[in-house]
Amino acid sequence: MERKWTEMELEKCYATIRESQLNQRENYVKFLQDAGKDQIAKWQQLASEIGIGLDVQSGRIRYKDTFEPLDLHMEVCYIRHGKTEGNTEPRVYQGQVDYQNNQLNNIGLEQAATAAERLEKFVHDGEWSLPDLVVSSPLQRAQKTALPFLEKHKDIEYKVLPEVAEMKFGAWDNLKVAELPATDIGHLFYLEQNALVKSKEPHRVNLSLWTHPEWLNGQKEIEGENFLECMQRQREALRKVEKIANEVLKQKCHNELRKPRVVLYGHSMAGAAVSILLGFGKADASGWLGFDGNYIMPNATPTLLIPGRTQHKQA
Repeated sequence: MERKWTEMELEKCYATIRESQLNQRENYVKFLQDAGKDQIAKWQQLASEIGIGLDVQSGRIRYKDTFEPLDLHMEVCYIRHGKTEGNTEPRVYQGQVDYQNNQLNNIGLEQAATAAERLEKFVHDGEWSLPDLVVSSPLQRAQKTALPFLEKHKDIEYKVLPEVAEMKFGAWDNLKVAELPATDIGHLFYLEQNALVKSKEPHRVNLSLWTHPEWLNGQKEIEGENFLECMQRQREALRKVEKIANEVLKQKCHNELRKPRVVLYGHSMAGAAVSILLGFGKADASGWLGFDGNYIMPNATPTLLIPGRTQHKQA
């Protein structure tokens, strides 16, 4: 029987979690010891390739002075999916999972329709033009957010790419934040924007409850990844999207020299990774980058992420 949380119970639980940060950090030290020097060196190398500074002891990341946005021959408008029950208190770690509680709720469905209208407003106001390509994560909350816009523009090329799916939380996936032990390092992810923590155990897929299992290709387990690894996956995904988008534009306009325009329907952590890679990461007063909690990307809000603009544009 699933526990029903009252608002007071949640507040008390979250307070206990915040008060346990010292224990969480102690467990993070053990996590690093278990990871070993070779793994830590790989994370440091990965951060360096992206142009990100990594403080291993805190797990925090920041732009290096030498950072350059990922050089892409395309323009990206990123839209996080609409609201789900998983986004609603008591919230869950909602990563690469596609169960009933991960689907758009009524608010999310309304947000999806509004997102389509906001995207149209970008075009109407001259901020952008219609996209050449729409790409979506295979997770249904992203695809259903894309649907209202696609229904209005059936002639626009549409691709579903598993590579742009949300961050993989492993065993934490779909677990209520309030039900993860208070001393678990998983809480450092959103409390301290720790980009290295990840679950040691995989998420074990329940195929009977998964909404559309075909894209899993028979996977029974989904290994966890940390935010830094998610950034690397999104970096590779953007390169794949770039290639597809330029092929689409070439077929449509043989002599067109402009950059293709792409709308990418995705997720909060994947979206934060894309934002950082394109130079639009959100940082605190000390320059440390954030991605969850107060830094999270809003639901169903078209956001232009085009390097060279003074700032990203939200509809």
